[in-house]
Amino acid sequence: METAAGRAQSSSHRPSFIGPQPPVQQPAPVKGLPMQGPSLPSAGQRARSMPAINGRGTEAFAHGAGQVARAAAKCDKCDGPHLTDVCPHFRKPRDEHKDAWVNLGAKRPQSMGADSGNYVIRNAKTVRQPGDGSCLFHSLCYGMSRYGICRVGRYEADALRREIAMFIKDNPHLEISGDTLEEWIRWDSNTTSTNYAKRMAVGGWGGGIEMA
Repeated sequence: METAAGRAQSSSHRPSFIGPQPPVQQPAPVKGLPMQGPSLPSAGQRARSMPAINGRGTEAFAHGAGQVARAAAKCDKCDGPHLTDVCPHFRKPRDEHKDAWVNLGAKRPQSMGADSGNYVIRNAKTVRQPGDGSCLFHSLCYGMSRYGICRVGRYEADALRREIAMFIKDNPHLEISGDTLEEWIRWDSNTTSTNYAKRMAVGGWGGGIEMA
């Protein structure tokens, strides 16, 4: 005797035969209506009308992506966390140094390092230092430590940074290679020697001004 469950199980394995299907009847055109359906929007139209999380579409998405790029950027001028083009410390383009006018039209223009030759260092070693943006001051501490002037370490590098910044602040009229220290700072950083020293005492890459 076949039960209902057995009939259901046997019917599930029974092959099904599908005969020829009748052709699909297309609806007759109605006078005054177009034959084609509504046109789909293009990819650009869909992107412009696509709502974002905050409801402002792709413009908000682009704005958010720009914020992420700015947050991950590092300035090439001051090493700050912003794009180089929007640096708050170096807003104006650098002026031409007066030495450029001295060399204008000169047959033998003056230049630093033009005839210094090529040197190959044969006896040297690599000295590691922390990546804290104070590579110049770590290097100076290491060089002076060999003469007993300074010790090597994070504290010593920070102390040397503050000491040099204080010297720059207190000696703006010190002449170096024909220009005062404040003139070099104005050309290099487009700021005053006081503001430059205040910023350099806290952080930032050192360069020719600090070494001079």
